[in-house]
Amino acid sequence: MRNGLGWPQDERAEELWRWKHEQSPFGASSVWVAADGQQLVALRTFLRWRLRTQDGAVVDAVRAVDTTTDHGHRGQGWFRRLTLRALEALSTEGVSFVFNTPNEQSRAGNLSMGWTDQPRPLVWFRPGRVSSVPLLLRSRTSADLWPVPCDAGRSAAEVFGDAAAFAPRDHQPLASRPALQTDRSPEFYKWRYGLDTLGYR
Repeated sequence: MRNGLGWPQDERAEELWRWKHEQSPFGASSVWVAADGQQLVALRTFLRWRLRTQDGAVVDAVRAVDTTTDHGHRGQGWFRRLTLRALEALSTEGVSFVFNTPNEQSRAGNLSMGWTDQPRPLVWFRPGRVSSVPLLLRSRTSADLWPVPCDAGRSAAEVFGDAAAFAPRDHQPLASRPALQTDRSPEFYKWRYGLDTLGYR
């Protein structure tokens, strides 16, 4: 991950891995690796995810994330082989489907295996001040892996340590809710926003 995806060279990489792939309330990630002799050459990771249907039924899924192949072993089919083996095993575990938001490198490989492109979802926001709208519309760059230090507001860990933060807020009628949505719970929020080094506030 450090060499292939630019994760930091210090202990933050291990902390990020443990949080993301070992501490999720949906269960530990499914991780597939390929080795050439004693050398680790490729890694394919599937983050466990739980969704709910409009009628409340649970759907187990995985999100394909954190994939990399050693530079000297690219173009040899490791990505495809690891993906197909992982999906075969995950289907026997009751995983209904896999989804992801691939970068340009992995997108073509995914499509070649029969995955389908979905339209970009609509994102709505409500600015706190009208004067902030022009700034928001110009801010079209992706977030960096690590946050800019900020002391505004309260830390997410502090907010989610407060039981009142989990008062029911979803008043949408069932019929108007998305067909599938993340199974959100106090445990989910505490995990999703709980890694201090990501700086959620």
